[in-house]
Amino acid sequence: MKRLQRSLVGALGLALLLPFGSAHAQGIAEQVARVGDGVVRMSFPSRPGVCGSGSGIAIRDPRTGDGTNLIRWSFPGGGRDGDLVCEPGPVRVELRVAGGQVTGMRTTVGGGDEPAGRDLGMVSPAAAVEYLMALAAQAPGEVGKEAVVAAVLAEGAPVHPQLLRLAARPEAAAKTRKQAVFWAGQTGAPVGDLARLYAAASEPEVQEQVIFAYSQRRDPEAVRELLRIARADGDVRLRKKAVFWLGQAAGREATRELGGMVEEQGVPTEVKEHAIFALSQRPRDEAVPALIRIARENPNPRLRKRAMFWLGETGDPRAVAFFEEILRH
Repeated sequence: MKRLQRSLVGALGLALLLPFGSAHAQGIAEQVARVGDGVVRMSFPSRPGVCGSGSGIAIRDPRTGDGTNLIRWSFPGGGRDGDLVCEPGPVRVELRVAGGQVTGMRTTVGGGDEPAGRDLGMVSPAAAVEYLMALAAQAPGEVGKEAVVAAVLAEGAPVHPQLLRLAARPEAAAKTRKQAVFWAGQTGAPVGDLARLYAAASEPEVQEQVIFAYSQRRDPEAVRELLRIARADGDVRLRKKAVFWLGQAAGREATRELGGMVEEQGVPTEVKEHAIFALSQRPRDEAVPALIRIARENPNPRLRKRAMFWLGETGDPRAVAFFEEILRH
Protein backbone atom coordinates (compact mmCIF):
# COMPACT_ATOMS: atom_id res chain seq x y z
CA MET A 1 0.00 0.00 0.00
CA LYS A 2 2.81 2.42 0.88
CA ARG A 3 4.55 1.65 -2.41
CA LEU A 4 1.35 2.43 -4.34
CA GLN A 5 0.99 5.71 -2.43
CA ARG A 6 4.59 6.68 -3.27
CA SER A 7 3.98 5.79 -6.92
CA LEU A 8 0.84 7.91 -7.12
CA VAL A 9 2.54 10.86 -5.41
CA GLY A 10 5.39 10.63 -7.96
CA ALA A 11 2.90 10.54 -10.80
CA LEU A 12 1.03 13.57 -9.41
CA GLY A 13 4.27 15.54 -9.00
CA LEU A 14 5.27 14.85 -12.60
CA ALA A 15 1.78 15.62 -13.87
CA LEU A 16 1.90 19.06 -12.23
CA LEU A 17 4.97 19.91 -14.31
CA LEU A 18 3.13 19.19 -17.57
CA PRO A 19 1.14 21.82 -19.49
CA PHE A 20 -2.57 22.01 -18.65
CA GLY A 21 -4.63 19.62 -20.74
CA SER A 22 -1.78 17.24 -21.61
CA ALA A 23 -3.89 14.20 -20.83
CA HIS A 24 -1.79 11.79 -22.89
CA ALA A 25 1.47 12.89 -21.27
CA GLN A 26 -0.11 12.63 -17.83
CA GLY A 27 -1.26 9.15 -18.80
CA ILE A 28 2.33 8.14 -19.53
CA ALA A 29 3.47 9.46 -16.14
CA GLU A 30 0.70 7.62 -14.32
CA GLN A 31 1.36 4.33 -16.10
CA VAL A 32 5.08 4.57 -15.39
CA ALA A 33 4.45 5.28 -11.70
CA ARG A 34 2.01 2.36 -11.38
CA VAL A 35 4.71 -0.11 -12.35
CA GLY A 36 6.44 0.47 -9.00
CA ASP A 37 9.58 -1.54 -9.82
CA GLY A 38 10.53 -2.75 -13.28
CA VAL A 39 11.00 -1.61 -16.85
CA VAL A 40 8.55 0.38 -18.97
CA ARG A 41 8.96 0.93 -22.68
CA MET A 42 7.29 3.35 -25.03
CA SER A 43 7.83 4.04 -28.72
CA PHE A 44 7.10 7.08 -30.83
CA PRO A 45 7.73 8.29 -34.40
CA SER A 46 11.12 9.89 -35.01
CA ARG A 47 11.96 13.17 -36.71
CA PRO A 48 13.16 12.98 -40.34
CA GLY A 49 16.74 11.78 -40.67
CA VAL A 50 16.84 9.94 -37.35
CA CYS A 51 18.12 6.40 -37.71
CA GLY A 52 20.06 3.85 -35.72
CA SER A 53 21.29 0.30 -35.27
CA GLY A 54 19.96 -0.41 -31.81
CA SER A 55 23.27 0.62 -30.23
CA GLY A 56 23.98 3.89 -32.02
CA ILE A 57 21.81 6.81 -33.09
CA ALA A 58 22.43 9.37 -35.82
CA ILE A 59 20.55 12.37 -37.15
CA ARG A 60 21.25 12.73 -40.84
CA ASP A 61 20.23 15.36 -43.35
CA PRO A 62 16.92 13.97 -44.62
CA ARG A 63 17.51 15.58 -48.02
CA THR A 64 20.91 14.04 -48.73
CA GLY A 65 21.32 11.21 -46.22
CA ASP A 66 24.66 12.64 -45.14
CA GLY A 67 25.72 12.63 -41.52
CA THR A 68 25.59 15.89 -39.59
CA ASN A 69 27.07 17.11 -36.33
CA LEU A 70 23.81 16.02 -34.66
CA ILE A 71 25.16 12.54 -33.95
CA ARG A 72 24.95 10.65 -30.69
CA TRP A 73 26.88 7.40 -30.33
CA SER A 74 26.20 4.77 -27.72
CA PHE A 75 28.54 2.05 -28.98
CA PRO A 76 30.52 0.48 -26.12
CA GLY A 77 33.77 1.23 -27.95
CA GLY A 78 32.73 4.32 -29.91
CA GLY A 79 32.22 4.37 -33.66
CA ARG A 80 32.25 6.33 -36.90
CA ASP A 81 29.38 7.52 -39.03
CA GLY A 82 30.37 5.07 -41.76
CA ASP A 83 30.20 2.16 -39.30
CA LEU A 84 26.57 2.74 -38.39
CA VAL A 85 23.92 0.79 -40.30
CA CYS A 86 21.03 3.19 -39.96
CA GLU A 87 17.46 1.95 -39.74
CA PRO A 88 14.69 4.54 -39.52
CA GLY A 89 12.64 5.00 -36.35
CA PRO A 90 10.58 4.64 -34.31
CA VAL A 91 12.39 5.79 -31.20
CA ARG A 92 12.20 3.34 -28.30
CA VAL A 93 12.64 4.53 -24.73
CA GLU A 94 13.10 2.08 -21.87
CA LEU A 95 12.57 3.49 -18.38
CA ARG A 96 13.96 1.69 -15.34
CA VAL A 97 11.58 2.33 -12.45
CA ALA A 98 12.13 1.82 -8.73
CA GLY A 99 9.56 2.81 -6.13
CA GLY A 100 7.53 4.50 -8.84
CA GLN A 101 10.43 6.80 -9.80
CA VAL A 102 12.49 6.66 -12.99
CA THR A 103 16.07 5.80 -12.03
CA GLY A 104 17.52 5.02 -15.46
CA MET A 105 16.81 5.37 -19.17
CA ARG A 106 17.90 3.83 -22.44
CA THR A 107 17.02 5.28 -25.84
CA THR A 108 17.41 3.30 -29.06
CA VAL A 109 16.47 3.54 -32.72
CA GLY A 110 16.50 0.50 -35.01
CA GLY A 111 17.92 -2.86 -34.08
CA GLY A 112 16.02 -5.71 -32.46
CA ASP A 113 12.63 -5.30 -30.87
CA GLU A 114 13.22 -7.09 -27.57
CA PRO A 115 10.27 -7.28 -25.18
CA ALA A 116 10.21 -4.99 -22.15
CA GLY A 117 8.56 -5.54 -18.77
CA ARG A 118 5.62 -3.29 -19.64
CA ASP A 119 5.19 -1.92 -23.15
CA LEU A 120 3.01 1.15 -23.61
CA GLY A 121 3.26 0.70 -27.38
CA MET A 122 3.28 3.67 -29.75
CA VAL A 123 2.51 7.01 -28.12
CA SER A 124 2.10 10.35 -29.84
CA PRO A 125 5.39 12.27 -30.24
CA ALA A 126 3.81 15.37 -28.66
CA ALA A 127 2.82 13.42 -25.54
CA ALA A 128 6.26 11.77 -25.41
CA VAL A 129 8.03 15.13 -25.62
CA GLU A 130 5.88 16.65 -22.86
CA TYR A 131 6.45 13.66 -20.59
CA LEU A 132 10.20 13.50 -21.27
CA MET A 133 10.75 17.23 -20.75
CA ALA A 134 8.81 17.13 -17.47
CA LEU A 135 10.87 14.12 -16.40
CA ALA A 136 14.10 15.93 -17.31
CA ALA A 137 13.11 18.89 -15.14
CA GLN A 138 13.00 16.81 -11.96
CA ALA A 139 15.23 13.78 -12.63
CA PRO A 140 18.86 13.28 -11.60
CA GLY A 141 21.46 14.45 -14.11
CA GLU A 142 22.03 11.25 -16.11
CA VAL A 143 18.32 10.51 -16.45
CA GLY A 144 17.62 14.14 -17.29
CA LYS A 145 20.30 14.20 -20.00
CA GLU A 146 18.89 11.05 -21.61
CA ALA A 147 15.34 12.39 -21.43
CA VAL A 148 16.46 15.49 -23.35
CA VAL A 149 18.10 13.39 -26.08
CA ALA A 150 15.00 11.21 -26.44
CA ALA A 151 12.75 14.29 -26.72
CA VAL A 152 14.93 15.80 -29.44
CA LEU A 153 14.51 12.67 -31.59
CA ALA A 154 10.71 12.92 -31.70
CA GLU A 155 8.80 13.70 -34.88
CA GLY A 156 7.42 17.18 -35.40
CA ALA A 157 8.36 18.53 -31.98
CA PRO A 158 9.49 22.19 -32.03
CA VAL A 159 11.56 21.42 -28.96
CA HIS A 160 13.90 24.41 -28.71
CA PRO A 161 11.37 26.58 -26.80
CA GLN A 162 10.88 23.76 -24.27
CA LEU A 163 14.63 23.18 -24.10
CA LEU A 164 15.31 26.83 -23.31
CA ARG A 165 12.66 26.81 -20.59
CA LEU A 166 14.28 23.71 -19.11
CA ALA A 167 17.74 25.28 -19.30
CA ALA A 168 16.46 28.31 -17.38
CA ARG A 169 15.14 26.22 -14.45
CA PRO A 170 17.66 26.51 -11.59
CA GLU A 171 16.16 23.49 -9.82
CA ALA A 172 16.97 21.17 -12.76
CA ALA A 173 20.25 19.24 -12.61
CA ALA A 174 23.22 21.11 -14.12
CA LYS A 175 23.99 18.23 -16.52
CA THR A 176 20.42 18.32 -17.78
CA ARG A 177 20.50 22.08 -18.26
CA LYS A 178 23.75 21.87 -20.22
CA GLN A 179 22.28 19.17 -22.45
CA ALA A 180 19.19 21.32 -22.98
CA VAL A 181 21.31 24.29 -24.06
CA PHE A 182 23.33 22.14 -26.46
CA TRP A 183 20.26 20.79 -28.21
CA ALA A 184 18.49 24.15 -28.17
CA GLY A 185 21.41 25.52 -30.17
CA GLN A 186 21.36 22.56 -32.53
CA THR A 187 17.61 22.77 -33.14
CA GLY A 188 17.61 26.42 -34.17
CA ALA A 189 17.05 28.45 -31.01
CA PRO A 190 17.28 32.17 -31.89
CA VAL A 191 20.51 33.86 -30.80
CA GLY A 192 18.50 36.47 -28.90
CA ASP A 193 16.88 33.73 -26.79
CA LEU A 194 20.28 32.18 -26.08
CA ALA A 195 21.59 35.61 -25.07
CA ARG A 196 18.75 36.08 -22.60
CA LEU A 197 19.47 32.65 -21.14
CA TYR A 198 23.16 33.52 -20.81
CA ALA A 199 22.33 36.74 -18.96
CA ALA A 200 19.93 34.99 -16.59
CA ALA A 201 22.04 31.90 -15.86
CA SER A 202 24.01 31.83 -12.62
CA GLU A 203 26.03 28.67 -13.36
CA PRO A 204 29.21 29.12 -15.46
CA GLU A 205 28.71 25.60 -16.85
CA VAL A 206 25.42 26.63 -18.45
CA GLN A 207 26.95 29.86 -19.76
CA GLU A 208 29.85 27.90 -21.27
CA GLN A 209 27.34 25.75 -23.13
CA VAL A 210 25.67 28.89 -24.52
CA ILE A 211 29.10 30.08 -25.71
CA PHE A 212 29.60 26.75 -27.45
CA ALA A 213 26.15 27.07 -29.05
CA TYR A 214 27.19 30.45 -30.45
CA SER A 215 30.37 28.89 -31.83
CA GLN A 216 28.36 26.41 -33.90
CA ARG A 217 26.54 29.21 -35.68
CA ARG A 218 27.94 31.26 -38.52
CA ASP A 219 25.47 34.15 -38.46
CA PRO A 220 26.85 37.60 -37.55
CA GLU A 221 24.59 37.89 -34.49
CA ALA A 222 26.24 34.84 -32.86
CA VAL A 223 29.72 36.19 -33.60
CA ARG A 224 28.73 39.53 -32.06
CA GLU A 225 27.64 37.74 -28.88
CA LEU A 226 30.98 35.93 -28.70
CA LEU A 227 32.77 39.27 -29.12
CA ARG A 228 30.65 40.89 -26.43
CA ILE A 229 31.51 38.13 -23.95
CA ALA A 230 35.18 38.13 -24.90
CA ARG A 231 35.47 41.89 -24.39
CA ALA A 232 33.30 42.62 -21.39
CA ASP A 233 32.14 39.59 -19.39
CA GLY A 234 32.97 39.78 -15.70
CA ASP A 235 34.20 36.17 -15.59
CA VAL A 236 37.69 35.90 -17.09
CA ARG A 237 37.28 32.16 -17.66
CA LEU A 238 34.18 32.75 -19.80
CA ARG A 239 36.00 35.46 -21.72
CA LYS A 240 38.76 32.97 -22.51
CA LYS A 241 36.19 30.46 -23.75
CA ALA A 242 34.66 33.06 -26.03
CA VAL A 243 38.08 34.04 -27.36
CA PHE A 244 38.92 30.42 -28.10
CA TRP A 245 35.75 29.92 -30.14
CA LEU A 246 36.25 33.21 -31.93
CA GLY A 247 39.57 31.78 -33.07
CA GLN A 248 37.73 28.88 -34.64
CA ALA A 249 35.18 31.11 -36.38
CA ALA A 250 35.27 31.39 -40.14
CA GLY A 251 36.34 34.52 -41.96
CA ARG A 252 38.93 37.27 -41.74
CA GLU A 253 36.59 39.32 -39.58
CA ALA A 254 37.39 37.05 -36.63
CA THR A 255 41.12 37.63 -37.19
CA ARG A 256 40.65 41.41 -37.25
CA GLU A 257 38.55 41.34 -34.09
CA LEU A 258 41.04 39.14 -32.24
CA GLY A 259 43.91 41.40 -33.27
CA GLY A 260 41.96 44.45 -32.12
CA MET A 261 41.24 42.79 -28.78
CA VAL A 262 44.99 42.43 -28.12
CA GLU A 263 45.36 46.20 -28.53
CA GLU A 264 42.29 47.23 -26.50
CA GLN A 265 42.64 49.02 -23.20
CA GLY A 266 40.87 47.38 -20.28
CA VAL A 267 41.15 43.79 -21.57
CA PRO A 268 43.09 41.65 -19.05
CA THR A 269 46.50 40.46 -20.22
CA GLU A 270 45.41 36.88 -19.58
CA VAL A 271 42.54 37.27 -22.05
CA LYS A 272 44.83 38.96 -24.58
CA GLU A 273 47.18 35.98 -24.39
CA HIS A 274 44.27 33.72 -25.28
CA ALA A 275 43.45 36.02 -28.20
CA ILE A 276 47.03 35.63 -29.45
CA PHE A 277 46.72 31.85 -29.23
CA ALA A 278 43.39 32.01 -31.07
CA LEU A 279 45.07 34.08 -33.79
CA SER A 280 47.76 31.41 -34.14
CA GLN A 281 45.04 28.88 -35.00
CA ARG A 282 43.77 30.93 -37.93
CA PRO A 283 44.93 30.18 -41.50
CA ARG A 284 48.56 31.23 -41.94
CA ASP A 285 47.87 34.02 -44.40
CA GLU A 286 45.74 35.65 -41.69
CA ALA A 287 47.64 34.58 -38.58
CA VAL A 288 51.26 35.33 -39.49
CA PRO A 289 50.84 39.03 -40.43
CA ALA A 290 48.69 39.62 -37.34
CA LEU A 291 51.21 37.93 -35.02
CA ILE A 292 54.13 39.82 -36.59
CA ARG A 293 52.29 43.10 -36.03
CA ILE A 294 51.78 42.25 -32.33
CA ALA A 295 55.37 41.07 -31.91
CA ARG A 296 56.69 44.24 -33.56
CA GLU A 297 54.39 46.93 -32.15
CA ASN A 298 52.63 45.88 -28.93
CA PRO A 299 53.93 47.83 -25.91
CA ASN A 300 53.54 44.85 -23.57
CA PRO A 301 56.72 42.68 -23.68
CA ARG A 302 54.80 39.68 -22.36
CA LEU A 303 52.40 39.83 -25.29
CA ARG A 304 55.21 40.40 -27.78
CA LYS A 305 56.99 37.33 -26.42
CA ARG A 306 53.79 35.26 -26.68
CA ALA A 307 53.26 36.35 -30.30
CA MET A 308 56.85 35.42 -31.17
CA PHE A 309 56.41 32.00 -29.59
CA TRP A 310 53.39 31.22 -31.75
CA LEU A 311 55.12 32.68 -34.80
CA GLY A 312 57.92 30.19 -34.24
CA GLU A 313 55.37 27.37 -34.14
CA THR A 314 54.10 28.26 -37.62
CA GLY A 315 57.45 27.62 -39.36
CA ASP A 316 56.36 30.21 -41.93
CA PRO A 317 59.11 31.91 -44.01
CA ARG A 318 57.70 35.33 -43.05
CA ALA A 319 58.18 34.45 -39.39
CA VAL A 320 61.77 33.37 -40.08
CA ALA A 321 62.44 36.66 -41.90
CA PHE A 322 60.99 38.60 -38.95
CA PHE A 323 63.23 36.77 -36.48
CA GLU A 324 66.26 37.48 -38.69
CA GLU A 325 65.33 41.15 -38.68
CA ILE A 326 65.20 41.19 -34.87
CA LEU A 327 68.54 39.40 -34.56
CA ARG A 328 70.23 41.85 -36.93
CA HIS A 329 69.14 44.74 -34.74
